[in-house]
Amino acid sequence: MPFFPQDGWPIGVLAGGDHPTEAMREWLTHAPIVLAADGGANRCHLAGIAPDWVIGDFDSVAPAALEFAKNRRHVTDQSTTDCDKLLQLAGELGLTRIALMCSEGDRPDHTLATFHSALRAPIQTRFILRSGWAETLTAGPWSAKIPIGARFSILPLTAARVSATGLEWSFDMQAVDAMGFSSVSNRTTSETVEVTVESGAVIVFVGLD
Repeated sequence: MPFFPQDGWPIGVLAGGDHPTEAMREWLTHAPIVLAADGGANRCHLAGIAPDWVIGDFDSVAPAALEFAKNRRHVTDQSTTDCDKLLQLAGELGLTRIALMCSEGDRPDHTLATFHSALRAPIQTRFILRSGWAETLTAGPWSAKIPIGARFSILPLTAARVSATGLEWSFDMQAVDAMGFSSVSNRTTSETVEVTVESGAVIVFVGLD
């Protein structure tokens, strides 16, 4: 498994029903700080872990879950999503990275919107998924320690130009576009994968199969 609860990432909890309560409890127990976006506080409550902060318009938070949180910030602004609000709060708290749980659920539009929120975020943002993890990347270098043979995909969020090494099919200065090339279900051949986004934005997925 290339990404562990014990890695000590701060956790942001959204409202999707992606993870069993016991799995959530393991992640949240090891997190140095837990933030919840609106209905994500309900998931924390079920796991028995009080979020350090819950933020949102509170239209989908159970009163008991809201009371359970250590701190609350009520924001009525409808021009930003709950995920936007959570990531902005994370930046204000001085965090440099965060991993988001419960971002999948059963709403593909919500999932895509969270990826867009991550692109706008002031900090490094990963997604803890049912079958692995993902991270949005903008211009610059990126690397991660990943077991050899892991499934690895690079998909465009905007038109991009990307170089990647440590993969079965590595490439250099490759144009990546939703109407053209994407790298799906590649495999890692090195314990370190390096990706450089020359321009645009992509999302990388690491599979746990």
